[in-house]
Amino acid sequence: MSSIAHQKGFAFCGIGNPQNFFALLKRENYDIAGEKAFKDHHNYTAADLKALERAAEASGAKFLLTTAKDAVKFVELSPTMPIFAVEISLSLDRENEFATLL
Repeated sequence: MSSIAHQKGFAFCGIGNPQNFFALLKRENYDIAGEKAFKDHHNYTAADLKALERAAEASGAKFLLTTAKDAVKFVELSPTMPIFAVEISLSLDRENEFATLL
């Protein structure tokens, strides 16, 4: 598999606050050619996949980029364009202070 570095991606997701996901990608310096938000817990269809791939191609993107939660929903849909999942993790700077709030 070739590297996605120096290539444009097309971001999409079906989460509660999609703008946070898109902003994260930009903060992490992903080159995003376009983006599409779906409603939270969206059940993707083959038509959704084709529309995403068409939008990505039209924007000059070489791959699709989404959340891990959304990526698993495409296993049975046979994408023709690579789909990469962004793993998001949480770290606490002051873990002990946070624990006292629980």
